Formats: sequence, structure tokens, C-alpha cells
Amino acid sequence: MNRVKRTLIPSLVLLVALVVSGCATNQSESAISSPTPTQSKTETPTPTPTRTPPADSDADGVIDLLDDFPQDPARSKQLRYASGDPVVEGYPLVVDTAQLDSRLVNWIKTPQAVALAPGVYVGYNPAVTDLAVYLESNTGDGDCAVRNLYEFGGGACWDGVLPSPAEPQP
Repeated sequence: MNRVKRTLIPSLVLLVALVVSGCATNQSESAISSPTPTQSKTETPTPTPTRTPPADSDADGVIDLLDDFPQDPARSKQLRYASGDPVVEGYPLVVDTAQLDSRLVNWIKTPQAVALAPGVYVGYNPAVTDLAVYLESNTGDGDCAVRNLYEFGGGACWDGVLPSPAEPQP
């Protein structure tokens, strides 16, 4: 019993000392959160950034960052052949099949054709007016050298097919 008293009494004394000194008690919420009179809390408001809308110089609905022709409202995307080369200026365009080389007139069975490059054509479908679609198909009939140059995948070719009179002339 003496042994218990010897260890219990010093422990109780220590506990009482901690309680009296305030180490074992919780401070109130207000004492923790409120600043002392010598502290001053001044917060400068963070300015809200204003978003500037992306520029669209030609007002074609395509922002300049994504517009290959930011000053031309008629064009926004640079069309390319399968070879990666940009489409020749003035192409694609719709031409009358009757104006084409006779070999193509017999081959293309539509009244109109889409000129994809000088001397390369595909039949025109009036229900498909977006001429970029014809380029994306990567098929075309016409001059072998031009077809090889721009890497057309499908179609027939002949040597010496010249552009029709309706096409841009060099």
C-alpha cells in the first residue's frame, strides 16, 4: 500500500500543478481566433482578372489563334493535300465536265466536276456543297504527275491532262 501511495501522490500533485498552470485546459475559441490588440489584420483585396475575349480580326467566327487566314473572312482553314502541301490557290472549284480533257469527260459521269488541283478532278454531287469534303476523300482522276505530286490515293490517271479553261491560269 505504501508503494501505491508513493507513486500515486506524486502523480496527483503533477496533475494538479498542470491544471492550475493552465497547460491541461483548452483555451476558448475566442482566445484562439481573435487577434491580440497589438496585431492588425489588413487584407488587400485580390483583383479579379478580367478575361479579354480572343481576337477574331476578320469576324468570321474563328479566333485568330485557330484561323489560318485571320484577315480573310471567306477562309479560315488552310486546306491541304494528302502530301501535306497546301491546296493550290483557287482550288477546289466546280467546273463543267464538258470543258475537261476528253479522257475525263468519258470517265466522269456527272455534268459537273470538282477541280482538286490543276488537271485532277472528281465528280460533283450537288448535295455535297462543301468542297473540302472532296479533298478529304483523297481520290481524284486526272494528270498522273499532279496526282503523284499531291499523293492522291485513288482514281485513274493519264499523262498530259491539262487544267480546264475555267480553272486559275498560271
